[in-house]
Amino acid sequence: TVNLADDGGERLAQVGIVLELADKDLQAALSRNLPIVRNNTLLLLSSQRAKTLLTLDGKLALAAEIAARTGTALGWKPDAADAARTPNPV
Repeated sequence: TVNLADDGGERLAQVGIVLELADKDLQAALSRNLPIVRNNTLLLLSSQRAKTLLTLDGKLALAAEIAARTGTALGWKPDAADAARTPNPV
């Protein structure tokens, strides 16, 4: 649960995240980097506005940005094909 960036600070978002990893090696990397992943995700979530998150495009963009930031924290670098499939961040 995070406060959103809306004026007045009265908007909250309650989010559940499940990470699907490509292989078992990433599990160890995730365990090592979990504080970074959590911090990055909370900072990103708290910068969102309710108006954006109420739209499908806003939700998809947020999910893509969480995936990209998590992947970066785990050492993943997207190639051109990955970038073409990922919507622009919020």
